[in-house]
Amino acid sequence: MSNAYGSNRRTAADFIVIGSPPVAKFLAEPSGGQAPLTVQFTDLSTGNPKSWERSFGDGTQSSEKNPVHIFQQAGQYNVTLRVTNAYGTGKYSHETGINVTAPTKMDVYLTGSVNGALVPDGYVRLRVTDPASSMKIAGKIYTFEPGDLIHLIYGSGSSDGTISTDKNRFTAFNFNDITLVKNGETLARGPVNSFSIGGFDSYSSTLNITIPRGDPYTTLYINSEPYKYVESPKFTFSGIGPDSAGRFFYQKSAQSMNFQGGITEMTIG
Repeated sequence: MSNAYGSNRRTAADFIVIGSPPVAKFLAEPSGGQAPLTVQFTDLSTGNPKSWERSFGDGTQSSEKNPVHIFQQAGQYNVTLRVTNAYGTGKYSHETGINVTAPTKMDVYLTGSVNGALVPDGYVRLRVTDPASSMKIAGKIYTFEPGDLIHLIYGSGSSDGTISTDKNRFTAFNFNDITLVKNGETLARGPVNSFSIGGFDSYSSTLNITIPRGDPYTTLYINSEPYKYVESPKFTFSGIGPDSAGRFFYQKSAQSMNFQGGITEMTIG
């Protein structure tokens, strides 16, 4: 700038800034299922956001970029994401929402099955709620903290063994071939030497039991109703876990298989 007495110049760094607010978007997998439903959220936002604010629609929030969230109750949840960078804010709502349905469950009491057994490659998933929790697998002890998400995968090398719970505690998950996954990281595979979970919630299961056609089981009750056939059909019990009273017991030996617990589905034939 100048006037009749002279001129002057001033340079201001970053006086004019060119940029755009971020565009928010995310992927939710899965987008529906039975409660408790664990959903992985993956950020797909563009514009180099620096912060993330996500509302899950159930009264909880997260500032993580790619959080994992467990929806405990049935309902339709509208999940929203707000992202921010130096130039502004963008917002996105999941198009269809997260649809969480109530779990179906039947109570089963089975004794004396000769040929019934767990099907390999299923798993149980739970969240630890008590610090007095650990397992020894393949000779090494692993400890768990409240909030840890655990998967126990039943491998094809397993056969005889025991699963049991007692008042919201897991006291046994003892087999020859179990894979331990904690918070998404595979830690070990091998025989379980000891197992104790002092408290848990958010339980789900893909473990199935098959009872072959003609199996001479001793007793079978489903929702307190007795089942007995001249020649029993093939049964498949899916999604095994605690029953309506919290009881869960599975034991397989060379002589017989016994099971008391809940199932999400039963197939006959």
